[in-house]
Amino acid sequence: MIFFPFFSQGNYLCYVCRKVSAAFSETKYIGIAMVSNIQVLALGIPVVLIVAEEVLPNYFVRAGVIFLNDFTVLALIFFPKILHVSFGFDILPEDGSMSTRAKTGRYAPQTVESDANSNLSSVD
Repeated sequence: MIFFPFFSQGNYLCYVCRKVSAAFSETKYIGIAMVSNIQVLALGIPVVLIVAEEVLPNYFVRAGVIFLNDFTVLALIFFPKILHVSFGFDILPEDGSMSTRAKTGRYAPQTVESDANSNLSSVD
């Protein structure tokens, strides 16, 4: 029961910070993760109470609730970053669509010069 005030406060903070630029904020994903936590707990607690007398189903349900809760949070926080770094995909917070943007830095695509001999002349 102590978790619900923290979930409520976290969702309120995500709502207040929803207008912050996506480059500096992850409130969309944190808010989704917190709502997902509430859903998993709302469905998991009654099921745990139903199977409380039986050892193996109780263990399986508890392990499943913990896995769903933790995996959802980690996936929502890290998968957008992995997609951006590995493949150049950005999930835009305005419309939720995925787009490919030009990468910069270490993963930037190499440009091809129009004159192929210009590289050879600079080696001489």
